[in-house]
Amino acid sequence: MDRKAIEQIVASQAVTLIDVKIAAITKYGDHQVEIRSKETGQLIWRAWDFEKDFKEDLVRELMRHTPL
Repeated sequence: MDRKAIEQIVASQAVTLIDVKIAAITKYGDHQVEIRSKETGQLIWRAWDFEKDFKEDLVRELMRHTPL
């Protein structure tokens, strides 16, 4: 998954309690995405975009932290 697609998924959610960032990029273009608490900086979730079900897992984690 490319960076633009990841950014579009994140932008589509109204996340206010968390920070989402691309934490690392390999020389092959793989992206590691992290979700951290804005309040404490504690790591909530992290995954590489080549992992199975990455997109679905990212959306699920974003929805868990989206205000109702």
